[in-house]
Amino acid sequence: MSIATASEALNNRGRVAATTRARVQQAADELGYHPDRVARSLRSGRSRLLGLALRMFADEPDSYPADAYFALLISASAAAAMRHGYALALLPDDPDGGLIAQLPVDAMLVADAAEGDPLLDHAFSMGVPVVSDYRPNDPRALLIVDVDREALVSIVFDHLRERGSRRPGLLGLTDDSLFARDVETAYRAWCVRCGVAPHVARAGELDVSAQEQGAMTLWNQGCDAVFGLAGVSGMTLAATAQACGLRVPDDVMIACCAEDLRYTQTDPPLTTVSLDPVAVADASVAMAIDAIEKGVPVEQRITLVVPRLLARESTRS
Repeated sequence: MSIATASEALNNRGRVAATTRARVQQAADELGYHPDRVARSLRSGRSRLLGLALRMFADEPDSYPADAYFALLISASAAAAMRHGYALALLPDDPDGGLIAQLPVDAMLVADAAEGDPLLDHAFSMGVPVVSDYRPNDPRALLIVDVDREALVSIVFDHLRERGSRRPGLLGLTDDSLFARDVETAYRAWCVRCGVAPHVARAGELDVSAQEQGAMTLWNQGCDAVFGLAGVSGMTLAATAQACGLRVPDDVMIACCAEDLRYTQTDPPLTTVSLDPVAVADASVAMAIDAIEKGVPVEQRITLVVPRLLARESTRS
């Protein structure tokens, strides 16, 4: 019997005498033998490892720790995994799929993937449960955890309207995420319901110059309130409003989608909407582990997280 086989037999209590087990363990220790965790996972079918792939800043991975939403999503996902007895691996951009194919993950969590994202295709091909954002045209997406986009728009723009806004605008995103497109679609539908004209400008999440141009466009169109979808847009909207001689909140109101606590310290403090990344992480990890242990459901399972409005002085609260 090899040392590896004998060491594995230690777990089969009742069939190996205690003295024999002790001798085998002593020999293994003296030889420096350690069980191969990957091999064990292949035999047991479980590695107790979850893979997390973030896609919005795939080309600029250094941006994730600096972004409050993703920093919270990463830490909350790791904490949720550990509570369930699992580990979490944060995966790099891997368009060819070679790296993720080598990782013995039990499930994949994929956030903010663009339509047709090759990494998402590789994740679905791995034969493990995949929890992703809402994918309306992808029959492979059976496990869904996402932010309720329609609720997000209603919460924000109903608040602005209640505070007196009659020309609210949206500073959206130019990226090809379904989230950005769905928010704009929901905003335009809200405008139709409320009988107001839509005012939309778009800018890249990290493109400061484009954010400034988009903000100036909306102020020049006469918007009396603007909701920015990027985390940095609150600061940009405030700075450009000041440059236009507009006072916040006397002349215009500002809100943005952000987890950044610095908005509590601005003058005036800015209203923000939290996408609740902790709730998203908890729901994603719980859904993944349930699928690991019970199997992937036949029908689509969807959990939508409702955003939270944190009203401050910039919207006359």
